[in-house]
Amino acid sequence: MIPDQTPANTGHHLPTPAQTLLLKTILGPSEQLIANWQRWQHAVALDDIDHGSFRIIPMLYHVLRQHGAEGPDLARYAGMARKAWYQNKLIFHPTAQLIRQWQSEGRELAVVKGFALAHLYYPDPGLRPMADADILVPPDQAIPSINWFFEHGWHHKQTTTQRTIVTYLVRKEHSADMSHESGLIVDLHWQILNFPLPPILVQDIWDATESVKIGGLTIQTLCPTDHLLHICAHGNAWNAVPPLRWIIDAHLILKKDAAIIDWERFIRLTEQLHIAHFITPALNYLREEFHQPIPPDVLSRLGQIPRQKWHDNEYQTWISPDPHSMRDYSLRYRYQRLRATCPEWQRKSKWRAQRDYLKLHWELDSDFQLIRRICQRIGLKLWEKVRG
Repeated sequence: MIPDQTPANTGHHLPTPAQTLLLKTILGPSEQLIANWQRWQHAVALDDIDHGSFRIIPMLYHVLRQHGAEGPDLARYAGMARKAWYQNKLIFHPTAQLIRQWQSEGRELAVVKGFALAHLYYPDPGLRPMADADILVPPDQAIPSINWFFEHGWHHKQTTTQRTIVTYLVRKEHSADMSHESGLIVDLHWQILNFPLPPILVQDIWDATESVKIGGLTIQTLCPTDHLLHICAHGNAWNAVPPLRWIIDAHLILKKDAAIIDWERFIRLTEQLHIAHFITPALNYLREEFHQPIPPDVLSRLGQIPRQKWHDNEYQTWISPDPHSMRDYSLRYRYQRLRATCPEWQRKSKWRAQRDYLKLHWELDSDFQLIRRICQRIGLKLWEKVRG
């Protein structure tokens, strides 16, 4: 039985006690593994687990087999793991074909998130279930890449038009979900995080990508330091599907590459990208709850990074289950992020920046359209006040 997509507990962005117990079964000391697993089994019925927990059952099955565990649920875990392996293959194979085609055309790209992590850090690529493939392109290749997808018969997953994506979304979003009739979904990224970033730092991240071999491909991906940064910033947020995989991702990166993590770069990028309000609590959580090897000095220095009011407001919107919280982010805090980090927006006067951002937010082409939209909103509010 595949669980409902809506988690039973939507009140927090961090794992619930039952989810934490499942994670500690997978990541904790081997001498506690069986006891933790049995406690989790008593706490949660397999048919009732949330989708976030469901997605890490393959890793649970892997560690239980390694430790010779026995029990009636093992056969069901095996079935879930086989299904995840099969579904990942349905993504890996056509994505590899797409990558080869792009490489033959001389296009630059890198793989990020699941496609890269599953192959580079997991014992088997099938142990990290995926719904799509994430591909990163240089920012100046975002529009040509989007056009390529549309020219080759792809469409946007939310049916957003090609013009809207290249005119507005590239400037205010970080990626676009492109869908093919075969069922493959490629999340095309031109930024690695969920909000606009300074162009010079986006280029810094791109320049630090490394060449790796994945399934017969030679392809670029983030360096280990930037993988860890990306995972912590992206994972430490609320999601309708409880975000548990990022904790396993971070554990496996630190298990393999802790000695080569460039903590100076990590701290510098955290400050320059204005993401300390995401990164610091994420690393503290990993160290305190799962005893990850994060140097105390790193945590201390991250905690000393100055925080602005909009940082806290932005963070609260991203960790909130309130469906209206992202409206506040879109209307207010993304504008403040652009003004704080992007030279293009810093050069504008405050009035002009606010005007241009409202046009971008509402996807309008002219000042006249903006004035009409504002008048409509004022009129609607007045009407609601009269009626109320």
